[in-house]
Amino acid sequence: MTPAQFEADPATARSVVACIIRRELEIELTDSGNNEMIAVRRTACWWMTGQPSGCNSGATADYVQRVMGFYQQYRSSQAVVPLAWKF
Repeated sequence: MTPAQFEADPATARSVVACIIRRELEIELTDSGNNEMIAVRRTACWWMTGQPSGCNSGATADYVQRVMGFYQQYRSSQAVVPLAWKF
């Protein structure tokens, strides 16, 4: 898939991004001892920087906080099922 094809097909782009994020989230769940919120925080940091840690200040910290807020809103609207069970 070329970058132009990726850009022109939002459904496929969303699917590819979801697959990449799911893979990283699984890694971070394992690395965090299945601590869901730490895993989400580390995955958001990884998405912005390529590293799961170090997003403690500046624009990356702001981004991670926004992701955490959106994720907490999403989780509060869902049935209580540990994230690890969804994979």
